[in-house]
Amino acid sequence: MMELLFGRGGRHVSAESLHKELVQSGARGSISCVYRGLKGFSEMGLLKRAPIYGATAWFDTQVGHHHHYYAVDEDRLMDVPDGHVTVANLPEPPEGYELIDVDVVLRIRRKEARPAMV
Repeated sequence: MMELLFGRGGRHVSAESLHKELVQSGARGSISCVYRGLKGFSEMGLLKRAPIYGATAWFDTQVGHHHHYYAVDEDRLMDVPDGHVTVANLPEPPEGYELIDVDVVLRIRRKEARPAMV
C-alpha cells in the first residue's frame, strides 16, 4: 500500500480507489484494512484528509498547505496551483481558540456541450 500511495508523487486517493489498485496489483486485503491504513497514515501526518463533504473520503499525499478543485460530476479532486487563492479578512476565532488552517474547495463541473447554432 505504501508504494501505491507514495511511489507516484503527489496524488489524491479514496479508500475505494486505493483498494481497487491493490486488488489489481495482486495484493490481498479488505476495504476495511485500507480505511484503517489511510486513517492511521493521516493521524501520523503522512496523509492529509481533504475537506470534501459527501460519500467519498479523500486523502492527499501532499500534506503541505494548498487548496483544491473538486469536480462534482466526476467525483475527482485536483490541486489548485500555488498562489492562485488569496484569503483575506478572516474573523478572529472565538475566545480560547486559535485558527490553525483554512481550506478552500472550489467545486467545479464540466461545461455542458452547447448545440451549434444553425
